[in-house]
Amino acid sequence: MLVMLIVIPFIRNVDLNPFHGDEAYWLRSSIHYKLFFRDGAIESKEFKSCRNESVGKYIIGLVLDVAGYGERINELSRIEPWIFQQGYDWNVANQRMPAAELLSVARFAMALLGSLTCILIYWIGRTVFSMKAGIIASLLLAYNPLMLLCCKRAMVDAPLLLFMTATVVLSIYFYRSLMAQRRLRTLILAAVIGINCALALGTKLNGGLSIFFVALFCMHLIAIKSSFYAYSKKIFYSRIIQLSKDREIKLIAAGMLIACTVTITVLIGMTPCLYRQPVNGIMQMIDVRTDHVQIQRANRWGTSLDTFSKKFNSVVRRTLFPQNYVILGTLFKIPIDCALFLLGLAMLFFTEIKYIFSNAKPSLQSIIILWAVVTFTGITIWIPLNWDRYYLPILPCIVIVEGYCMAKIYDTCALFIRRRFTTSTVPM
Repeated sequence: MLVMLIVIPFIRNVDLNPFHGDEAYWLRSSIHYKLFFRDGAIESKEFKSCRNESVGKYIIGLVLDVAGYGERINELSRIEPWIFQQGYDWNVANQRMPAAELLSVARFAMALLGSLTCILIYWIGRTVFSMKAGIIASLLLAYNPLMLLCCKRAMVDAPLLLFMTATVVLSIYFYRSLMAQRRLRTLILAAVIGINCALALGTKLNGGLSIFFVALFCMHLIAIKSSFYAYSKKIFYSRIIQLSKDREIKLIAAGMLIACTVTITVLIGMTPCLYRQPVNGIMQMIDVRTDHVQIQRANRWGTSLDTFSKKFNSVVRRTLFPQNYVILGTLFKIPIDCALFLLGLAMLFFTEIKYIFSNAKPSLQSIIILWAVVTFTGITIWIPLNWDRYYLPILPCIVIVEGYCMAKIYDTCALFIRRRFTTSTVPM
């Protein structure tokens, strides 16, 4: 039942979603999939320069191939680029619009990936908090207007969000395995995390936030373990020796090394332009992206966010306040989403600090806190323009905290009512 409630808004009226010019670009770029996987033509001109990430192009090409349109990928590559300054009608009249059936297939696949992200959010909420929290969070995300808008486009925002959310799921498995002292499983999970981080970064550069999140979580684990030794009565040198011999810390360090190595290896392996000069290739991607932002700002293709205060105000306003990308509205002129998120985050911080001091180790709630902090901070520092899809990675963090807060409020109210009812029915 929950899966149906999640999937229906994504697959309903996919073809009626407003067309975005970048959909034409990503469909045209599906030729990279054919050249890399079917033809093995890694020396072709498309792979000579590192202008954009490759994974999203491969995904769309794979979708078309699986749907039986693999032979029409060449047709897409011959379409002239979309000219944003000319408008929709001009581009259609000049045959720059992809075929309707190819656009529909790609959109449907992206919509399914978006719904899969919501299912992962349910799993995270249920695992870390409760089933109620998972259900609330997944439905809040599934019916968010920005989520539905972006995931019904034949673009790479849906797979990017899926990979970034999967990083959190894998981190939960990694931490559970670490606490159970299952070494081989922990190291295998570290490798899988590395693959997933490579897919996120290879889809879009801001997918690199997944790498920062994993690194910060591992350092968080090491820092708490180190603090435990720091408060022991042993002399400093003995504490250092004991710390270096700690099995958990050694396993975390090994996991970080494996994840980093796998991320770099997989990223380079699926990006032919990085084969000869990987560092220069990545720098070229960053330079190209920077140049594009300058062009977009010069042409006024969206409000420029060129100071930190503008970035911060825009991120908070667009993701937590009504008339933007929220669905809960206001109560007594108080923005409900913002209130629930801040209250939920405060409760998480308080309960997690108590848990760490009582148990000398973090709980799974640390993963949620760090995820929210890294994503909010990273997107705020990075976001160059006030474009809708740039806010998308923040939504899962918000709904998971809101789901936790709403479930807590429900449980508290239900307990209060049961106690009052029990008290009122006790015979005198």
